[in-house]
Parts: sequence; C-alpha cells; structure tokens
Amino acid sequence: MRTLAALTVASLIFSSASVALAGPEDLPETPSRLAVVEAFRAIDAQAHACGDGAGQHGTAAVSVSFAADGHVASASVPAELASSPVGTCLLGTLRHMTVPPFRAASFRVNYPLHY
Repeated sequence: MRTLAALTVASLIFSSASVALAGPEDLPETPSRLAVVEAFRAIDAQAHACGDGAGQHGTAAVSVSFAADGHVASASVPAELASSPVGTCLLGTLRHMTVPPFRAASFRVNYPLHY
C-alpha cells in the first residue's frame, strides 16, 4: 500500500512539474478566426433566447472588444437595439464570451449575431 501511495504521489509531482505554462511569446498575436467563431457559437442559444423572450428575431451587427486575457472588455449592439430588452439581453450575453489569451493589447471584432 505504501509503495502504491508513494508512486501515485511521485506521479503527481512529476506530472505537475512537466507542465509548462505558456509565456507571452507562446501566445498568438490575436485570437484565431476559429476561436472567435467558436466563442460566438457558444452563445448562440443565449442570443436566440434573447429574441424569444421579446418575441423579436433578427440579426444584429454587434461589436466586441476582447482584452489580452481573452475576456470581453466591451461590447455594443446597434443603436436601434441599445435601449430595448433584446439589446440589453444581447449585451449581457456578449459580455460572457471568452477567447484564448493572446499577445495584442486588445482585439475587436464585428459579427452578425442572430437572435
């Protein structure tokens, strides 16, 4: 029993020691197109729910700025939606998006979001 426990602990120590953290030089300059598309796909159901809740569906040209850590720094919806329940819901949904970290200070994308 002691040998198995010692082996397990040694394996954990070895495993954690061999994991290298990515440094800034290992990160891409900006998120990949695929990463951005996947981030929008991840909120697709929530965006549709925004439209369902208001009984209104369409496509909004949204703008999202990501910080280097991959979290949303700012988001906007078209002026005609900005003060509506759909616009408020979409903004809340957009603010929960993430992409993998990158080197640039920020990255902005415009995207046709269906709701």
